[in-house]
Formats: sequence, C-alpha cells, structure tokens
Amino acid sequence: MNYVLLKNAHYLMLSYFLIKFVSFLTEQGLADYPRRKFDRVLRWLVISIASIFFAVEGYMYLIFPLETVPVTISHRGVSQENGVQNTIQSLEKTALLKLDYIEMDVQETKDGQFVMMHDANLFNLAGVNASPQDLTMAELTALDVSENGYRTKISSFDAYLKRANELGQRLLIEIKTSKKDSSDMMERFLKKYGPTIKKYGHQMHSLDYCVIEKVVKYDASIKSFFILPYNTIFPRTKASGYTMEYSTLDENFVSKLWQADKLLYDWTVNDVNSIAKSFRLNVDGIITDDVQLVQSSIKELKDNPKYTDLLLNKAFDFFNFT
Repeated sequence: MNYVLLKNAHYLMLSYFLIKFVSFLTEQGLADYPRRKFDRVLRWLVISIASIFFAVEGYMYLIFPLETVPVTISHRGVSQENGVQNTIQSLEKTALLKLDYIEMDVQETKDGQFVMMHDANLFNLAGVNASPQDLTMAELTALDVSENGYRTKISSFDAYLKRANELGQRLLIEIKTSKKDSSDMMERFLKKYGPTIKKYGHQMHSLDYCVIEKVVKYDASIKSFFILPYNTIFPRTKASGYTMEYSTLDENFVSKLWQADKLLYDWTVNDVNSIAKSFRLNVDGIITDDVQLVQSSIKELKDNPKYTDLLLNKAFDFFNFT
C-alpha cells in the first residue's frame, strides 16, 4: 500500500509540474473543458489499473530487492586498510575474504616490463620522486613502500598475477597509461598475459579507451570496462561495460546501459548510503575499500530485508534525492 501511494504521488507530482512548466513556457493557462459524464469513472479506472500494476511492482521489489547480486570487488587490493595497496602482501590478506574480484593497477617500467602501481609518481608510497616509467623493474622491486602501518616491497605484475592464480583469486586489472609508455605496450602486454587472463577469468578496465579497443581486438571474450569518472555523456563503445564513479551515477545512465546491453561497476563505494544507492540502481559490481561492509550489506538484504529502508530508498529514487 505504501509503495502504491509513493508511486502515485510521484506520477501526480510529475504530471502537475510538467503541466505548469508547459503553461509557463507558452504563457497560456490550461483550457477549461466541460466535464463529461464518464470523466470521473475514467479517471478512477486509470488510477485503479495503475495501482494494480504498481502493487505488483512493489511486491516484487520488496520480496526480491536485489534483481541481481552484485559482485564484490576490492579497490587496489585492500580492505579496511589491511596492507599496502597493489602488493602481494595485501593480495594474500584480501583474498581470504572470499570476494569476487580484486581490482589492481598496472604500469609499464623503463625496461618494458609491468609493475604494480596506481600513482603516476612513487613519492607517496616509496618516497622517491620518479614515475614507474623512469625506473627498471629491478630498481622498482628493490624499493620499500609503506601504507596503513605496513611496509613491504613493490610487486611486479608477474609475481602478483602468479600468486593470484595460486589463490584462485580473480582480478580486475586496471591498465594505467602514460606518455612515457612504449608505443607497443598493450600489444606486448596482451601477447604475454592475454592467455592467462582468459584462462583464469580475470577482467580488465582502463581510463584510456585505446586500451579497451586493443583488448577487444585481441579477444572480445575478455571482459573489459571503460572507466568514467563523471556521468556527463553515455559513450557508445565496444567495451563489455563501464566502471563509473558512484556519486554521479543515476537511473538515466543505467537505463541507457541496459538498452546497450552493457555491464556496470561503480567505485569507490565505502558507506551504507552509497551501498544502498548501488543496490537501488542494480549495478553488476561494487568496487570498495571495505569488502566486509559490502558483503554484510548484501547478506542482510538477501536474508533479512528491512522494508522501511527499502521504501525510503525507493522514495529517494522517485523524488531524485540521490
């Protein structure tokens, strides 16, 4: 009943403001038509049919609040600051949480190899004012990195990938590109790692659409996601889906996504409100710094849903309080 009332109120308000807006634009009032004999009956018939439809929709929403269970993805390979990002140290700890994917970052080195690193400069983690592309693999893996009270060595992608495969942990591999990269960087990366990525079910994403094009050209069966930091336009791409920054994500983008038959991951989702928004928008995957919080939220919604919260969340959707 509450769901039906919310839905009817939503459409009545939408209709009212639309009519007022058209009247404002045309600078004309609405025509005053004489009431016909069956107008009242027709209005109640329309409202009744709509209410029945809304009631069925509300029942399905309250009984099955998650149309699809989103995959849980650890951001930069850590959860609750359990290690240094993008290192084997944190990989081993985070994999114990039995999550779906670990998202991590790869960059090219000076000697054309691949290292685990998010930042364009090593200073924040290693205290060295240089980019990964300025140093060889041997120089990089000799450096200590510190974060969250932990200290370890920089990891090569070869060692990280091998350990992930040993643990049975699937990866979401982000390719970070730079003007200092070699011209055939992606071709060499895919030639070396493509068969392993496909065999173990790893996925890829990047802010650089050229990376996505090369992955699709190499093997379209490898899932690839185009990262969008802002919801401004809906790009038509060959990617399997999009990795979207969650705060600007809305139903309009999601509806276009479904029409294009694309997947959607959102990042970085670290609190109950952003998790609830992700659930409401039925995203396919949630990238988070707190895997345990997302996992517990999914379990609660599946096993013990709070109907008041579900109705409030739907009200936020209806009236655009996102």
